[in-house]
Amino acid sequence: MKKKILVLLLTIAMVSMLFVAKPISATAHSETAKISNEFTMNQLTTDDYVSVIVELWKDPVIPFQIRNEGKPFLQSMLGAYGDMSYAEKLMLSQQKVFGEIKKLCPDAKKGYSYQYVYNGFAVRVRGNEVRKISEIKGVKKVFPVRYLKISGDFGNKVIGAPDLWELKDSNGNPVDGKGMLIGIIDTGIDYKHPDLGGGFGPGYKVLGGYDFGDNDPDPMDQQGHGTHVAGIAAANGKIKGVAPEANLMAYKIVPGGQNSASTGAIIAAIEQAVKDKCNAVNLSFGSGSLGTADPDDPENKAFDNAADAGVLSAIAAGNQGARSKSTPYPLGSPAGAPKAIAVAAADDAAHPSIEVVAPRGFEKEIIGDYADVSPPFPADKEFDVVPCGYGSKTDFYGLDLRGKIALVSRGPIGENALYFRDKVLNAEAAGATGVIIYNNIPGIVSPTLVVNPDDANKKFIPTIFITEVDGRYLKKLLHRGLKIKFGVTKPLDTIADFSSMGPT
Repeated sequence: MKKKILVLLLTIAMVSMLFVAKPISATAHSETAKISNEFTMNQLTTDDYVSVIVELWKDPVIPFQIRNEGKPFLQSMLGAYGDMSYAEKLMLSQQKVFGEIKKLCPDAKKGYSYQYVYNGFAVRVRGNEVRKISEIKGVKKVFPVRYLKISGDFGNKVIGAPDLWELKDSNGNPVDGKGMLIGIIDTGIDYKHPDLGGGFGPGYKVLGGYDFGDNDPDPMDQQGHGTHVAGIAAANGKIKGVAPEANLMAYKIVPGGQNSASTGAIIAAIEQAVKDKCNAVNLSFGSGSLGTADPDDPENKAFDNAADAGVLSAIAAGNQGARSKSTPYPLGSPAGAPKAIAVAAADDAAHPSIEVVAPRGFEKEIIGDYADVSPPFPADKEFDVVPCGYGSKTDFYGLDLRGKIALVSRGPIGENALYFRDKVLNAEAAGATGVIIYNNIPGIVSPTLVVNPDDANKKFIPTIFITEVDGRYLKKLLHRGLKIKFGVTKPLDTIADFSSMGPT
């Protein structure tokens, strides 16, 4: 069983990072602990509708069962759904609270309700009624519904999946996912695809599912991302997934073919995954805000309770990378759920490298990225480096750059801003053999030299982009007689520079 779970972990780790994220609230404001500080002032004062999640006081089914049984409620291993009478009691109390909400906001519209991983429900009300709703007896806290966007493939060979398939579990069965059920919480699955079974329901690879985005029973993928993820996890045809013998459940969380999902739909999906006895689920959606490990967040609480029920959750860490000095590698939400696995992206590609060969004692290999239409630097040839400011025309006046490399900074901003293309063309006009552009903030950017369509046909000189730290390192060595040469690194097998990696 442990080896089968390992297959699922590998399956989830394969799922590519989508996580292009939508900003959530810009301003935190709260006058009471019963209202989440994720609400903005505008949300709490508007007469327009806002979508919220109302949490009630009693425990959901899973923690209730754990507390009363004294052991984890392994939902995925059991045939029953647990204490049905308790779930019904929660449902009745939710209906009672919603009845009180209707008195305050007659046109309130109730969304999904949850009993197993969370005790509460989604509801659409007028923003200026949220404070009153929080005062209703039985309400623990009110949270804004957030909208998360997609995140996306590395090969099976990279993680050694084919070698894993040769192993046997304790029962002598191949470790290939057989007997395991993986829930794909995403844009749906194209279950008609031959590599994904060609059908939907009992007897097919995709055993079932639901469309929580449109609230209908057909989770057909209209966008493509969920099908991609499902294929990485368990395709079994011309394409092989990491766990090719595993079955799938399709939980669509986006309306139509969109790529944005509400937290209300996501919680409903993880709740259904527990009821369907999934062994693991994958979510490649997230927010662009700094993730939180706050166990009171509705989606965090839902994923944590699912983990206690034996349903392993893997969530994309995010594609934010280094964006600022204060949050260098933020972890997206809900990957910050304490009991979920946050999956980052690995960098296994070859990269151009800059080798510092002089001065002695300061040798170092610097990893960079070529610009989009840059030719490569000649390998193993030594070059001198000349500092050239931002790379404007005036920065090159009086400089001898014949056979040398221009070192320029990204920037400036404002009226004097320069395209990367113009920096390179200015350096070429001054006689430079190539250009190294270093960032002016933490992180790395792949520079684009093509600004206009005809730029794609121009013959630029070699151009590499490096980090701010590495650029300053080269500048520090200039007065010591800096000499460099270029090469290509072996695969890094490290966290990709675009990937979020923590902290929460």
